[in-house]
Amino acid sequence: QATLVLAKLKYRSAEQPLIMALADYNSYMRENAAEILGQMQSKLSVEPVVMLLRDKNRTVREKAAMALGEIGDIRAIIPLKMSQMDQHKSVRTMAGAALEKITAKNPIKFPVF
Repeated sequence: QATLVLAKLKYRSAEQPLIMALADYNSYMRENAAEILGQMQSKLSVEPVVMLLRDKNRTVREKAAMALGEIGDIRAIIPLKMSQMDQHKSVRTMAGAALEKITAKNPIKFPVF
């Protein structure tokens, strides 16, 4: 619980314990850790959160997609595109929303000729 409080205050020392919580056996812990890492915009957590897009629990996958959108790192684009084929509409919707956030934060700049 103390880790969650510290994380909400954006203490970077809470990042590693939260990243470790992404692998917890309890799905509620995994989804909360992902959500808080997203709120922290933790670049360190991108790859572990991406792994949660394949979690057996639908809510964990939703929270992972939402977190990746908040983090806004382009490394999540391809995994999120794949999540748009998830069997659950709610996961597909969250993945689409996350992709919109990421592309808004990282517009592709084309050369002007």
